[in-house]
Amino acid sequence: MKLLSIDVGIKNLALCLIELDKENKYSIEKWDVINLCNEVKQSCECGKNASYTFNNKFYCKKHSKNSNKNILCKELEENKLKKIKIKDLKELLKKENIPFPQDKSKPIIIDYLKTYLPTHFVMPFNNTIKTNDLSLIDIGLNMKELLDQLYENIKIDKVIIENQISPIANRMKTLQGMIAQYFIMNNVVNIEFISASNKLKDFNTNKNTTYSERKKKGIEICEELLVNNECLNKYLVMFVESKKKDDLADCFLQGLWYLKENYKIIYN
Repeated sequence: MKLLSIDVGIKNLALCLIELDKENKYSIEKWDVINLCNEVKQSCECGKNASYTFNNKFYCKKHSKNSNKNILCKELEENKLKKIKIKDLKELLKKENIPFPQDKSKPIIIDYLKTYLPTHFVMPFNNTIKTNDLSLIDIGLNMKELLDQLYENIKIDKVIIENQISPIANRMKTLQGMIAQYFIMNNVVNIEFISASNKLKDFNTNKNTTYSERKKKGIEICEELLVNNECLNKYLVMFVESKKKDDLADCFLQGLWYLKENYKIIYN
């Protein structure tokens, strides 16, 4: 039996596929955190993450000089332009020797700069996408593509999804439903929504803890399980090195709780 346990998130959708054999022994088959924002990382030729771009090439700060262009000053970055007064903007442009239509309004000057600056300066590059800037359609399309890739030719018997509290998390609640519908459309109809409070129930944790304390405790418990169980050892390095240990721990511990509650598995 293959159980897929899911911790809901747009940037950090965590999924743990746990297999339970005929002897009631469990093992992790797949364990992932995926980003539904479809952010594409770009690298400099040296291998470092890119911080700048010019002419469709990407650079770290050190190698940006290879473009033979100057880095745009921070005051003229797009997010700063709207805040600067037109008088100060014109003075800054003159100081930087940047031509501009001097008799035009600020919106027209800004539109002009959006075309001029990228062709004359090395521009800051940031591939981070704000979740609120994404429509649910975009999120749904990205989710379908990524889940199709992850679980191609894998038969999933049951899906459990952490229940999102509405109306506190309306977008997360909607995503929860979208995830459920994805699996229904892929003929996985055995789906349950699970309370977030369940994942730490079996570990004698203090109920009067903060959110961050519970996250930290979940990571500690998860790492201990990976160390103490030979069938899980191969995931230890991946877990320890991950920047998303809390999300990985949440979906894994949720899955373990469900298997113990419903299939009486034993773990230590």
